Amino acid sequence: MLNHEEKIELAKKKKKILLRAVFIIIGVFLIIGIVLLIFSAVWHRVAQGNISDAHANPMQRRFIHPDPNWYRNIFEEASYMELDRSIKFNDSGAITEMREDNLERYPMAAQFMYNVVHLIKNGEYEAYNDIFADEYWDNLRRTGRDAYGEMFPMQALYNIEIRIIDSAPESADVVLSHMIYRNDGMFRPDLSYNDGDMSPVIYSLIIDRDGEIRVLRKSPYAFLASGELN
Repeated sequence: MLNHEEKIELAKKKKKILLRAVFIIIGVFLIIGIVLLIFSAVWHRVAQGNISDAHANPMQRRFIHPDPNWYRNIFEEASYMELDRSIKFNDSGAITEMREDNLERYPMAAQFMYNVVHLIKNGEYEAYNDIFADEYWDNLRRTGRDAYGEMFPMQALYNIEIRIIDSAPESADVVLSHMIYRNDGMFRPDLSYNDGDMSPVIYSLIIDRDGEIRVLRKSPYAFLASGELN
């Protein structure tokens, strides 16, 4: 049995242990707080940088997307099939629906883009990469960008519109507008996963004497107003 002095000494030791534990806990919380503060500052700077890049070049915007599903069949998704999946042609405000049975009514550039839309929907990325001219890939290499082509699974495009904004016997500029249902970011990383945003793209086409069409450039539609589409 402890005497009075031993009890006092034991109480002092317990108090020291308790104080030490309290200081350790406080120290841990301080370290966590500092780490979170640093992380928040870094994230804010990165976010600001991304916003600046997005304003400078809308095609460089990046969002968080789910992992791509290479086995996805968009035509088996009832929610997607309920959306407006038709391909519209805008001729100076006159909107008509392009279909397989009436394609011949439309300009060659519009027919070409109609087929491009189906390549994108069906995830036929190899055939999609083949639509681009050699000059397109050469330009990517000169600018240091990836020149190996794109890879993407089926893309659930809807609210699709094709509009020719400039045309000549050997060239045409065509605006393709669309939204993507449950966007995985593989084809359009500049569009969010949510289904509400749209960023039209201009496909600049070249047409040879045999009527073969290739894509010379692909640019955000916003660049047209700034004079950067040259």
